[in-house]
Amino acid sequence: MKKKSFSIFLTLVFVAFFSLKLSCQNKTNLPNIASFYNPSLTTLHPKYKLHNKAEGTSTVYSYIYLPELNFVRLGNNTFEGKIEIKYLFYESLESTYILDSASKTVVFQKTNIKESVITYFDVKPPVSKCKLIIITKDLYNSKKSLNIIDIDKENNSEQNFLLMDSETFKPVFTEYVVPNRPYKIKYNKDCDSFLVSKFLPDTTLAASPFSAINSNYTPKLDSQFYVKKLTDFTITKSGIYSFENTLNNENFTIVCFTDQFPLMTSADEMIPPLKYLCTSKEYKDINVQINKKLALDNFWLSTNKEPAIAKSLIKIYYNRVLYTNTKFTSTREGWKTDRGMIYIIFGPPEVLHIGDNYEEWIYVDGYAGKEVIFTFDRKQNDYTSNDYVLRRNISFNYYWKDAVSTWKKGNLYVF
Repeated sequence: MKKKSFSIFLTLVFVAFFSLKLSCQNKTNLPNIASFYNPSLTTLHPKYKLHNKAEGTSTVYSYIYLPELNFVRLGNNTFEGKIEIKYLFYESLESTYILDSASKTVVFQKTNIKESVITYFDVKPPVSKCKLIIITKDLYNSKKSLNIIDIDKENNSEQNFLLMDSETFKPVFTEYVVPNRPYKIKYNKDCDSFLVSKFLPDTTLAASPFSAINSNYTPKLDSQFYVKKLTDFTITKSGIYSFENTLNNENFTIVCFTDQFPLMTSADEMIPPLKYLCTSKEYKDINVQINKKLALDNFWLSTNKEPAIAKSLIKIYYNRVLYTNTKFTSTREGWKTDRGMIYIIFGPPEVLHIGDNYEEWIYVDGYAGKEVIFTFDRKQNDYTSNDYVLRRNISFNYYWKDAVSTWKKGNLYVF
């Protein structure tokens, strides 16, 4: 198996940013930001959420996982962590001109109680639609991370709504909610209640990358009910839920899956992602087995007779499934999406370019001097802004079959 070095990519990202000599490839001013989808390239993984205020400003909420920070001991026998949040406004990721920028420093005290802290700060976007690039730096070990927020302050922006956890009174940073947990909605306009339209779950699965067609979802209305503004509500069944202010037709959408999502903890949940590795007959044979756990184990043992190796492959495969659920969930689970499919089989891209409405994933074989490029276009969708569709091509046939064959022979595929 070929060994690859990824550390140079993260260095290139931040050298480019702080020197402001941003490269322009494929019309984007962002350099290679491979760390964006490769959590192993940095130890810092903050989350950010933006909510528009009625008076024109916006609030940026940040979720900081304290164990990722480096804490130093101070003279008074306390431990302090410190981060710098630098944010830059661009009208477009395809423009090198910075509309505005600022930074703030946040100090944390280490305790035995809190594992995470949510902070917030207000910003005033210079235009109604722009890109907010956030660079988070641990000031005690120089680790950095990059986040991008598409700011939309116009009518019918989903950022006019803020979903909050009623038990913690904190914003929800995920693309999904947990069933039977209380939530409430903060909204920046006058509204007594929202009309909630529940649509049946999106069960479509990404078609193969060399297919001639894309998988399409047609929403099917299941039921409707009302929820009052800032009043607790719970979602009990899986599906897609659209909350609408009927006075101006503004709406936003949340999705709900299983209690354990984004984890997959049972054999019944772990078998469906095998569709990317199995033929139709192989997948059917697994599902007709009464003991699903045994059928799942037998599949992975058939790829490699060594239980330790098979166990390692299982861990990598389902860690990728978990990651795609956290990053790429839209109207369906992240592993079912186009980006999820490519990520699970090929792993994180070695080169990543993000534009206003597309992502370009590049996998490089430095030994053979070849590369394959997967381009995903953001799809206009009434329910989510996180829906990206692969530009399918028959030329992907070779790489896909080679990758699937490698997995089924009991080896981790490395392009």
